[in-house]
Amino acid sequence: MPAISRFIPVCLFCFAVPGSSAIAQDDFVPLIQNDSLDGWRGDLDSWTVENGVLIGKADGTLKANRFIVADIPPVANFELQVDVRVTEGGNSGLQYRSQDRPDLGPFVVTGYQCDVVSNRDVYNGMLYEERGRRILAHAGQQVVIDPAGQPWITGTFEVKHFAPGEWHHFRVLVEGNHHRHWIDGVQTVDVIDLDEQNRSLSGVLGVQVHVGPPMEICYRNMKLKRLSDDLPIIKSQDAKIPDGAEKVEPQGGWKMAGVRDQNSPLEDVSIGDIPNLHQCGDVLLSGQPSAEDLRLLAQKGIRTVITLRPDSELDWNEREVVEAAGMEFISIPVAGPDSLTDEVFEKIRDTLRKTGPQNKTLLHCKSANRVGAVWAIHRIYNGRMAPDYAVREAKEVGLRSPPLEEKLVDYLVRHRKLWAFPIQAAVRCTPDSALLELIPPCPRSWLLISLRPGPQRLRDGVVWILMTVSMLATDMDGTLIPLPEAKSENTEDLQLLKDLIQCREIRLAYVTGRHRKSVEQAIREFNLPVPEFLVCDVGTTILQYRKSRGGFEDWPHYACHLHSIVADQTVETVRELCFDIRGLQPQEPEKQGPFKVSFYCERKQLTPIVDVIVHRLTRADSKWSVISSVDPFNGQGLIDVLPLGVSKAFALDYLARKNELPSSSIIFCGDSGNDMAALTAGFRSVVVGNAPEELKSAVRSLHQKKGWNNRLFIAQRYATSGVIEGVRHFLGES
Repeated sequence: MPAISRFIPVCLFCFAVPGSSAIAQDDFVPLIQNDSLDGWRGDLDSWTVENGVLIGKADGTLKANRFIVADIPPVANFELQVDVRVTEGGNSGLQYRSQDRPDLGPFVVTGYQCDVVSNRDVYNGMLYEERGRRILAHAGQQVVIDPAGQPWITGTFEVKHFAPGEWHHFRVLVEGNHHRHWIDGVQTVDVIDLDEQNRSLSGVLGVQVHVGPPMEICYRNMKLKRLSDDLPIIKSQDAKIPDGAEKVEPQGGWKMAGVRDQNSPLEDVSIGDIPNLHQCGDVLLSGQPSAEDLRLLAQKGIRTVITLRPDSELDWNEREVVEAAGMEFISIPVAGPDSLTDEVFEKIRDTLRKTGPQNKTLLHCKSANRVGAVWAIHRIYNGRMAPDYAVREAKEVGLRSPPLEEKLVDYLVRHRKLWAFPIQAAVRCTPDSALLELIPPCPRSWLLISLRPGPQRLRDGVVWILMTVSMLATDMDGTLIPLPEAKSENTEDLQLLKDLIQCREIRLAYVTGRHRKSVEQAIREFNLPVPEFLVCDVGTTILQYRKSRGGFEDWPHYACHLHSIVADQTVETVRELCFDIRGLQPQEPEKQGPFKVSFYCERKQLTPIVDVIVHRLTRADSKWSVISSVDPFNGQGLIDVLPLGVSKAFALDYLARKNELPSSSIIFCGDSGNDMAALTAGFRSVVVGNAPEELKSAVRSLHQKKGWNNRLFIAQRYATSGVIEGVRHFLGES
């Protein structure tokens, strides 16, 4: 059928905000400082600011796209205007409504992008989805993306040429699920995204340096206007795809039709009684489902079931049940490690590549142990996930068997995705080592890294290892702050800890139930080092120390994130639910917050009062939850009601993701019940010696249950001395 060369009228135009309408300049916020990268984070080494121009450079050796993002709250509906200049052959992009994804590599961002391409007119100003659905609309196209994620051309624009090496004015206007781009006032795309599963309605805003030849990308006069959050979402009935519409040609040509990067985040889900169930985009991963569970999956839209179990492991006919329910059944038997051949890895990899909205798939074995081993291959090859993250995720999925893990490692090493070396007895630590990660348990310990080691890392046949620590995050009271009964020893060790983190250039964060003023008072009173970050109020506030401004500043985007959790259920709602509970006493006003309601009670009443609060919150379908602990100094019960799921661990994970720090590079130290979530969240964890024995036992049990054999240290020494004991342990100095 001939290409459509005219506009086909669809109902989307009733939602359009006129592109020519005047917008007050005061509504826009500038994003580039005159001579500083303040306000940006990510791959800052590739960027500079000179006279108000943000300049990105690449020397032609870059192996993966790199990003910096504006350090502002998530952006939903907006207008962005910026002047752009790119050299001949250069390639960049304006990233928006995107997500930080350190699991895919350093400084990787996924999501929508307005392309900036100097040497291909149909790419310049197009709508692309980085590490996702890829090309959504070429320049010159009006497109509707259907609910299954297929983009259809519903009209065309004239494609213009914009000369490289010159300044051009880019404009991006995004309202609900309606995206429009312009260059020098010429519209390049008009897209409506009906794909609810894969579209994004909010996220980070950034810019890209792309792989390719040496290039320079310049941005100036970048300004952002936020629009109302309640703009309408265009529905399918208002954006009809007319008969005769053609599909958007995919990246790489028609042979790549349907191919997308399969890198959705892994989530715990529950369906029926299926054990160890996780979901990643259009794929479910699990242990063995029952016949009833399989029929339920068919009702929920699963189209294919892949089993790794040989027929001999089951006493019933799974194929018969699956096919009777109208699903396709695929058997790829893996009886044990010896069955996990290259052919099996590649067959599963090819099979999972075909999953999508029209082919939702379940992959299972008995317990998800074998599933975890093969899942890592899919994530690396089909999702472009960093290999070390993929191996860790395999364990989260269910990989427990050392022989299966060794098969996985062997495949990745032989296919040059990982470099591995048996670790010899003579292992040293040296500051000039690269980031290396131990991944036990294996019959032989393996050292795994994602890049070929340089000569400085292998000497005389001995692997020199630095167990890299990027950040020390510690509780304060009972943990970092010296105890009265051990003041002399603790104070001496506090100075040693200061010297150690300064020498090793370890970033410092305090993660505490205290409020900001109380933290600042403690820093002065106990002569504590000033941290880079404060996570206050039991995880409901994040602040960053700005040396140039001489104090701590809020992270407003974190507050926006918490607001999105509770919506209209404010702290007043919580107080009304709890005001008449006997024995419950509100804490002082300075200990309350916009996302924290705090109470005292007698220790003996702590458990029954918490039960009453939980019951009332549940009955009210509340978006709040409860954390409780006992004051280590006076034995008083402490109760905090926080947004659902929020804790010290939640805030520290948010902080880590925003700073692109892997959890394995963070040490968290704690001593009490409100540290429990952070001590069992996947960070390297230190429980100081003065912590209750029941806390030590509970943390140890959860680490064992999750298969973490190298992430926990139970210190013998108390408070400050226990912190430095734990840090030295993870640095290999103990």
